[in-house]
Amino acid sequence: MVHEQTGGRSGDDGRLGVRLHDTLGEAAVQEQRELACEQLGFARTGSPREVRHPGARDGLGLDAVGALVAVAAAGVVVVRAAQAESKMYLTQRGSRIAMRVAVLGTGMVGRALAGRLADLGHDVVMGTRDVAETLARTSPDGMGNPPLPTWLAGRPQVKLDSLAAAAAHGEIVVNATSGGHSIDALVAAGAQNLAGKVLIDIANPLDFSHGMPPTLFVKDTYSLGEQIQADFPDARVVKTLNTLNANLMVNPRELADGDHSVFVSGNDPAAKAIVIGLLRDFGHTDVIDLGDITTARGSEMYLPIWLRLMGALGSSAFNVKVVR
Repeated sequence: MVHEQTGGRSGDDGRLGVRLHDTLGEAAVQEQRELACEQLGFARTGSPREVRHPGARDGLGLDAVGALVAVAAAGVVVVRAAQAESKMYLTQRGSRIAMRVAVLGTGMVGRALAGRLADLGHDVVMGTRDVAETLARTSPDGMGNPPLPTWLAGRPQVKLDSLAAAAAHGEIVVNATSGGHSIDALVAAGAQNLAGKVLIDIANPLDFSHGMPPTLFVKDTYSLGEQIQADFPDARVVKTLNTLNANLMVNPRELADGDHSVFVSGNDPAAKAIVIGLLRDFGHTDVIDLGDITTARGSEMYLPIWLRLMGALGSSAFNVKVVR
């Protein structure tokens, strides 16, 4: 159970914080407190169940977000100086803090992610190759979705810019481009704009050159997620959500009240903690960490059976549950 606070003052010193009911023994809590103080840059306070993050004026660093999740899970109170328009809070379902997010790609997946992230209070900029050309579209796309200007008109909080400008804006970058164009899109976004950032890769390496259903242009001993990490070594790539349709990615509770599984793969534990927090904010209840980025081969190679299930069921509104 969690007490939440999403703004304003918390005590005479203007702190923002969140407190979890005591669920662990004092020794475990003290261990997490010492870890936070000594390794993660937090400061001790007078309370044995409290640590403080300095809270820089330009926002809380993303490494600290992952740290907050781990420390709060132990029953430690995490506080930082209150700031105007601050929206920081933690919950058992995940961590939510207002962040700048770039969503690269303006198709169905990009719109689903951008819209949901904006609804959660994040500052979202979508990236496209040619802003003028994208805004000039007046016809539905090949899937029957309305042109992006029509969609944006109903989402005034979501902005559109070039791939590079969007990536520069984002503290987190989401690759929602089609897999065959992902590397080129990320090159256009700029390696310097991806360095040090969490890069959430949702793309699948689908090859339509031999007709339907598509095959994979990389598989078995490599994956698109690995290729992106290799080509952009300073980015912190996390593969996830590529085993779901666009709606279930961000609204998992619309199917079986969210009782199904989603996977994450990545080399950076702190980056995965941040992404898992976002997934839980979306409503995902069963997030399985497969391991390092090489495990993206597994989730990407699930696509052939996903495509055939879609054909057999006549719908993409399904998912798997790992029962254990």
